Amino acid sequence: MSAETDERQKRVNEILALLEGKSAQELLFALGKGAISAIPYAGGVIAEVVGIIGPDFRLRRLRQFVAELAYDLEQLKEKIDSEYVRTEEFAHVIEKTFRGVAENYQKEKLNALRAVLLNSCIKTDIDQELKEYLLDITLQLSTLHVRLIRILRDPQGFYAAEKIRDSRDMAQIGGSVGESLKECLPDVPEGYVRSVWNDLYNMNVVYLEPRHLGVGIGGKGSKALEGKLTDLGKQLAFFITTPLNQVRGPVEGERR
Repeated sequence: MSAETDERQKRVNEILALLEGKSAQELLFALGKGAISAIPYAGGVIAEVVGIIGPDFRLRRLRQFVAELAYDLEQLKEKIDSEYVRTEEFAHVIEKTFRGVAENYQKEKLNALRAVLLNSCIKTDIDQELKEYLLDITLQLSTLHVRLIRILRDPQGFYAAEKIRDSRDMAQIGGSVGESLKECLPDVPEGYVRSVWNDLYNMNVVYLEPRHLGVGIGGKGSKALEGKLTDLGKQLAFFITTPLNQVRGPVEGERR
Protein backbone atom coordinates (compact mmCIF):
# COMPACT_ATOMS: atom_id res chain seq x y z
CA MET A 1 0.00 0.00 0.00
CA SER A 2 1.45 3.38 -1.05
CA ALA A 3 1.93 6.34 1.28
CA GLU A 4 -0.71 8.21 -0.72
CA THR A 5 -3.19 5.38 -0.25
CA ASP A 6 -2.36 5.26 3.47
CA GLU A 7 -3.05 8.97 3.82
CA ARG A 8 -6.35 8.69 1.98
CA GLN A 9 -7.52 5.76 4.10
CA LYS A 10 -6.47 7.54 7.29
CA ARG A 11 -8.52 10.61 6.42
CA VAL A 12 -11.53 8.54 5.30
CA ASN A 13 -11.39 6.67 8.62
CA GLU A 14 -11.30 9.98 10.51
CA ILE A 15 -14.41 11.18 8.70
CA LEU A 16 -16.08 7.82 9.15
CA ALA A 17 -15.38 7.93 12.89
CA LEU A 18 -17.26 11.24 13.10
CA LEU A 19 -20.24 9.64 11.36
CA GLU A 20 -20.14 6.26 13.10
CA GLY A 21 -23.13 5.48 15.26
CA LYS A 22 -25.04 8.57 14.21
CA SER A 23 -28.73 8.36 13.45
CA ALA A 24 -30.04 9.47 10.10
CA GLN A 25 -30.88 12.91 11.51
CA GLU A 26 -27.44 13.32 13.14
CA LEU A 27 -25.77 12.19 9.94
CA LEU A 28 -27.54 14.92 8.00
CA PHE A 29 -26.46 17.52 10.57
CA ALA A 30 -22.85 16.34 10.29
CA LEU A 31 -22.98 16.56 6.52
CA GLY A 32 -24.11 20.15 6.69
CA LYS A 33 -20.95 21.06 8.62
CA GLY A 34 -18.47 19.05 6.55
CA ALA A 35 -16.84 19.24 3.14
CA ILE A 36 -19.89 17.75 1.48
CA SER A 37 -21.72 21.00 2.25
CA ALA A 38 -20.01 22.21 -0.93
CA ILE A 39 -22.96 20.48 -2.62
CA PRO A 40 -25.98 22.54 -1.51
CA TYR A 41 -28.66 19.94 -2.32
CA ALA A 42 -26.89 16.99 -0.72
CA GLY A 43 -28.49 17.22 2.72
CA GLY A 44 -32.07 17.32 1.47
CA VAL A 45 -31.57 14.55 -1.06
CA ILE A 46 -29.80 12.30 1.47
CA ALA A 47 -32.62 12.97 3.93
CA GLU A 48 -35.09 11.59 1.42
CA VAL A 49 -32.89 8.62 0.57
CA VAL A 50 -32.27 7.80 4.24
CA GLY A 51 -36.03 7.56 4.58
CA ILE A 52 -36.06 4.59 2.19
CA ILE A 53 -32.83 2.97 3.34
CA GLY A 54 -34.23 1.04 6.29
CA PRO A 55 -31.81 -1.54 7.73
CA ASP A 56 -28.71 -0.45 9.63
CA PHE A 57 -26.38 -2.10 7.13
CA ARG A 58 -27.63 0.30 4.46
CA LEU A 59 -27.02 3.26 6.75
CA ARG A 60 -23.47 1.99 7.36
CA ARG A 61 -23.01 1.79 3.59
CA LEU A 62 -24.21 5.39 3.25
CA ARG A 63 -21.80 6.55 5.96
CA GLN A 64 -18.89 4.87 4.16
CA PHE A 65 -19.90 6.37 0.83
CA VAL A 66 -20.28 9.84 2.33
CA ALA A 67 -16.91 9.60 4.13
CA GLU A 68 -15.11 8.72 0.89
CA LEU A 69 -17.05 11.37 -1.03
CA ALA A 70 -16.19 13.99 1.60
CA TYR A 71 -12.48 13.14 1.32
CA ASP A 72 -12.55 13.46 -2.47
CA LEU A 73 -14.41 16.76 -2.27
CA GLU A 74 -11.77 18.08 0.11
CA GLN A 75 -9.13 17.26 -2.50
CA LEU A 76 -11.14 18.67 -5.41
CA LYS A 77 -12.75 21.72 -3.79
CA GLU A 78 -10.87 24.16 -6.05
CA LYS A 79 -12.23 22.42 -9.15
CA ILE A 80 -15.89 22.20 -8.16
CA ASP A 81 -18.22 24.14 -10.45
CA SER A 82 -19.94 26.20 -7.73
CA GLU A 83 -22.67 27.43 -10.08
CA TYR A 84 -23.54 24.05 -11.53
CA VAL A 85 -23.85 22.30 -8.14
CA ARG A 86 -26.61 24.77 -7.24
CA THR A 87 -28.77 23.85 -10.22
CA GLU A 88 -31.83 21.64 -10.37
CA GLU A 89 -30.03 19.52 -12.98
CA PHE A 90 -27.30 18.60 -10.51
CA ALA A 91 -29.84 17.96 -7.77
CA HIS A 92 -31.32 15.33 -10.10
CA VAL A 93 -27.87 13.72 -10.52
CA ILE A 94 -27.42 13.62 -6.72
CA GLU A 95 -30.80 12.05 -6.14
CA LYS A 96 -30.27 9.28 -8.70
CA THR A 97 -26.73 8.63 -7.44
CA PHE A 98 -27.72 8.26 -3.77
CA ARG A 99 -30.65 6.06 -4.66
CA GLY A 100 -28.11 3.90 -6.48
CA VAL A 101 -26.04 3.79 -3.28
CA ALA A 102 -29.10 2.63 -1.35
CA GLU A 103 -29.73 -0.17 -3.85
CA ASN A 104 -26.17 -1.46 -4.38
CA TYR A 105 -23.64 -2.92 -1.96
CA GLN A 106 -20.75 -3.91 -4.24
CA LYS A 107 -17.64 -1.81 -3.58
CA GLU A 108 -16.73 -1.50 -7.24
CA LYS A 109 -20.22 -0.29 -8.19
CA LEU A 110 -20.21 2.23 -5.33
CA ASN A 111 -16.82 3.52 -6.44
CA ALA A 112 -18.23 4.03 -9.93
CA LEU A 113 -21.22 5.97 -8.59
CA ARG A 114 -18.95 8.15 -6.46
CA ALA A 115 -16.82 8.87 -9.52
CA VAL A 116 -19.89 9.85 -11.56
CA LEU A 117 -20.98 12.30 -8.87
CA LEU A 118 -17.50 13.81 -8.56
CA ASN A 119 -17.03 14.15 -12.31
CA SER A 120 -20.44 15.79 -12.57
CA CYS A 121 -19.24 18.39 -10.04
CA ILE A 122 -16.16 19.41 -11.98
CA LYS A 123 -16.67 18.56 -15.66
CA THR A 124 -18.05 21.68 -17.32
CA ASP A 125 -17.31 20.47 -20.87
CA ILE A 126 -19.84 17.61 -20.77
CA ASP A 127 -23.43 18.29 -21.77
CA GLN A 128 -26.03 17.73 -19.01
CA GLU A 129 -27.95 15.21 -21.12
CA LEU A 130 -24.77 13.20 -21.63
CA LYS A 131 -24.02 13.32 -17.87
CA GLU A 132 -27.46 11.92 -17.12
CA TYR A 133 -27.11 9.30 -19.86
CA LEU A 134 -23.75 8.14 -18.49
CA LEU A 135 -25.25 7.99 -15.00
CA ASP A 136 -28.19 5.92 -16.31
CA ILE A 137 -25.78 3.48 -17.95
CA THR A 138 -23.72 3.25 -14.75
CA LEU A 139 -26.81 2.41 -12.71
CA GLN A 140 -27.49 -0.51 -15.08
CA LEU A 141 -23.98 -1.94 -14.81
CA SER A 142 -23.04 -4.91 -12.64
CA THR A 143 -19.71 -5.09 -10.86
CA LEU A 144 -18.38 -7.28 -13.66
CA HIS A 145 -19.42 -4.71 -16.28
CA VAL A 146 -17.56 -2.00 -14.32
CA ARG A 147 -14.46 -4.15 -13.94
CA LEU A 148 -14.36 -5.01 -17.62
CA ILE A 149 -14.69 -1.37 -18.65
CA ARG A 150 -11.83 -0.42 -16.34
CA ILE A 151 -9.67 -3.18 -17.79
CA LEU A 152 -10.31 -1.88 -21.29
CA ARG A 153 -9.65 1.72 -20.27
CA ASP A 154 -6.01 0.90 -19.46
CA PRO A 155 -5.18 -2.76 -20.22
CA GLN A 156 -1.44 -2.44 -19.68
CA GLY A 157 -1.98 -0.59 -16.40
CA PHE A 158 -4.39 -3.30 -15.22
CA TYR A 159 -1.88 -6.07 -15.97
CA ALA A 160 0.79 -4.16 -14.04
CA ALA A 161 -1.47 -3.32 -11.06
CA GLU A 162 -2.71 -6.92 -10.74
CA LYS A 163 0.80 -8.34 -11.34
CA ILE A 164 -0.36 -10.42 -14.32
CA ARG A 165 2.39 -11.66 -16.63
CA ASP A 166 1.95 -9.56 -19.76
CA SER A 167 3.02 -11.12 -23.06
CA ARG A 168 2.23 -8.01 -25.14
CA ASP A 169 5.82 -7.72 -26.40
CA MET A 170 6.56 -11.44 -26.73
CA ALA A 171 4.51 -12.22 -29.82
CA GLN A 172 2.97 -10.21 -32.62
CA ILE A 173 0.26 -12.70 -33.63
CA GLY A 174 -1.82 -15.48 -32.16
CA GLY A 175 -3.56 -13.76 -29.27
CA SER A 176 -7.25 -12.97 -28.88
CA VAL A 177 -9.42 -10.69 -26.76
CA GLY A 178 -10.99 -13.72 -25.09
CA GLU A 179 -7.60 -15.17 -24.17
CA SER A 180 -6.49 -11.90 -22.58
CA LEU A 181 -9.75 -11.55 -20.68
CA LYS A 182 -9.16 -15.00 -19.17
CA GLU A 183 -5.83 -13.74 -17.87
CA CYS A 184 -7.50 -10.66 -16.33
CA LEU A 185 -10.56 -12.47 -14.97
CA PRO A 186 -9.34 -16.01 -14.20
CA ASP A 187 -12.12 -16.75 -11.68
CA VAL A 188 -14.98 -15.67 -13.95
CA PRO A 189 -16.49 -18.37 -16.21
CA GLU A 190 -15.96 -17.72 -19.91
CA GLY A 191 -19.71 -17.73 -20.53
CA TYR A 192 -20.23 -14.90 -18.02
CA VAL A 193 -17.49 -12.82 -19.61
CA ARG A 194 -19.00 -13.35 -23.06
CA SER A 195 -22.45 -12.36 -21.75
CA VAL A 196 -21.11 -9.18 -20.13
CA TRP A 197 -19.23 -8.32 -23.32
CA ASN A 198 -22.45 -8.81 -25.27
CA ASP A 199 -24.23 -6.37 -22.94
CA LEU A 200 -21.52 -3.74 -23.46
CA TYR A 201 -21.64 -4.30 -27.22
CA ASN A 202 -25.41 -3.72 -27.24
CA MET A 203 -24.87 -0.53 -25.21
CA ASN A 204 -22.35 0.65 -27.83
CA VAL A 205 -19.58 0.67 -25.20
CA VAL A 206 -17.32 -1.81 -27.06
CA TYR A 207 -17.17 -2.25 -30.81
CA LEU A 208 -15.95 -5.86 -31.18
CA GLU A 209 -18.78 -8.34 -31.72
CA PRO A 210 -18.94 -11.08 -29.05
CA ARG A 211 -18.53 -13.80 -31.70
CA HIS A 212 -15.07 -12.43 -32.45
CA LEU A 213 -13.72 -12.69 -28.89
CA GLY A 214 -11.89 -15.91 -29.70
CA VAL A 215 -10.58 -14.80 -33.10
CA GLY A 216 -6.80 -14.42 -33.34
CA ILE A 217 -5.60 -10.83 -33.71
CA GLY A 218 -2.28 -9.06 -33.71
CA GLY A 219 -0.72 -9.01 -30.26
CA LYS A 220 -1.19 -10.84 -26.99
CA GLY A 221 -1.70 -9.89 -23.36
CA SER A 222 -2.72 -6.32 -22.72
CA LYS A 223 -2.08 -5.37 -26.35
CA ALA A 224 -5.01 -7.52 -27.49
CA LEU A 225 -7.36 -5.44 -25.32
CA GLU A 226 -6.25 -2.01 -26.46
CA GLY A 227 -8.54 0.15 -28.57
CA LYS A 228 -11.70 -1.88 -27.95
CA LEU A 229 -13.81 0.91 -26.42
CA THR A 230 -16.07 3.02 -28.61
CA ASP A 231 -16.13 6.80 -28.19
CA LEU A 232 -19.08 6.38 -25.82
CA GLY A 233 -17.17 3.63 -24.01
CA LYS A 234 -14.18 5.93 -23.53
CA GLN A 235 -16.42 8.64 -22.07
CA LEU A 236 -18.09 6.14 -19.76
CA ALA A 237 -14.74 4.68 -18.63
CA PHE A 238 -13.51 8.19 -17.86
CA PHE A 239 -16.71 9.11 -16.03
CA ILE A 240 -16.66 6.06 -13.70
CA THR A 241 -13.05 6.77 -12.72
CA THR A 242 -12.61 9.25 -9.87
CA PRO A 243 -10.90 12.51 -10.93
CA LEU A 244 -8.07 11.84 -8.46
CA ASN A 245 -7.26 8.59 -10.31
CA GLN A 246 -7.69 9.68 -13.92
CA VAL A 247 -4.08 10.75 -14.31
CA ARG A 248 -2.11 8.93 -11.67
CA GLY A 249 -3.82 5.53 -12.03
CA PRO A 250 -6.05 3.56 -9.66
CA VAL A 251 -5.85 3.77 -5.90
CA GLU A 252 -5.32 0.34 -4.38
CA GLY A 253 -8.66 -1.28 -3.79
CA GLU A 254 -10.37 0.79 -6.49
CA ARG A 255 -10.48 -2.09 -8.95
CA ARG A 256 -11.65 -4.84 -6.68
